[in-house]
Amino acid sequence: MISVLPKVSFVTCTYNRPRYLREAIESLRRQTDPDWEHLIYDDASTDIRVAETLAWAKEGPRVRVWRGDRNVNQPSKLWNFLLDRVRGRYVSCLDDDNTKLPEFVARMSAELEANTALDVVTCGWFVTDSDGVVCSEDHLNLQTSFEGNRQRSTCDGGSTLIRRSAFDRVGYFAEDIRTNEDWDWLRRSVEILGVKNVGECLATYRTHSSNR
Repeated sequence: MISVLPKVSFVTCTYNRPRYLREAIESLRRQTDPDWEHLIYDDASTDIRVAETLAWAKEGPRVRVWRGDRNVNQPSKLWNFLLDRVRGRYVSCLDDDNTKLPEFVARMSAELEANTALDVVTCGWFVTDSDGVVCSEDHLNLQTSFEGNRQRSTCDGGSTLIRRSAFDRVGYFAEDIRTNEDWDWLRRSVEILGVKNVGECLATYRTHSSNR
């Protein structure tokens, strides 16, 4: 049953990738636990197919959309804009070219529900090519620690589910950097928050020519 307020809020910023965006949206519609909402910010796309995809997305009652009048080209600013508008207890970023596996909401939120000392739950992810074909599995986040995370990014932001209140303690995504915003946030958080990895792949990360 869907709550009056959703359990999980997904935030997405998108720009001119209608095909991948549709696949990202469809991955949420396939969740075994439907207790979620999806907030999407279109960063002034010029491809008309993005508008068509967003109109289709808004046919679902759990999707809210904002459209910018100029291209910001800085995901952290758009994620932070959406963070101020989420209604869920837990938050996850969903890049417009990635997806969540059907068990993501159920499996990840169960960990946070069962242990109030946890603030962040991470999972592995399948690396796919531009057509969505799985190339490999990535479990770098099994190594997430304060020391390890200072040296390299050990977790893609899309493979995390974060308690909304954690942002009040750690702060929002840094707006003075152009990329690796999720790594920067995790580096700040692992020292003071409770973090756990579930040890299975529940998301995908797509590799293609326009990856940042």
